[in-house]
Amino acid sequence: MTERKADPAMYARVFEENREGQLVLEDLVQRFGGRLYVKGDHAAERQTLVNLGRRELLDHILGQINLAHGVDPSDEDTDSHTPA
Repeated sequence: MTERKADPAMYARVFEENREGQLVLEDLVQRFGGRLYVKGDHAAERQTLVNLGRRELLDHILGQINLAHGVDPSDEDTDSHTPA
């Protein structure tokens, strides 16, 4: 049996067409989609890095959904992790 890899269409079906998938995605966005940067000292810098790491999974899922809808990744803001 050939192993099948997840493709962007699968992400869209799981997280957009399936009600449970929608709820999971909403939960992930609430948990990991918040503010990335923390002002302050070295401890704040470490927390910013933790936040960026946690956000990476969410960015991947949303990026795959966008690909399924024909959104070219180069059209997206490629510098989204730069503080304002």
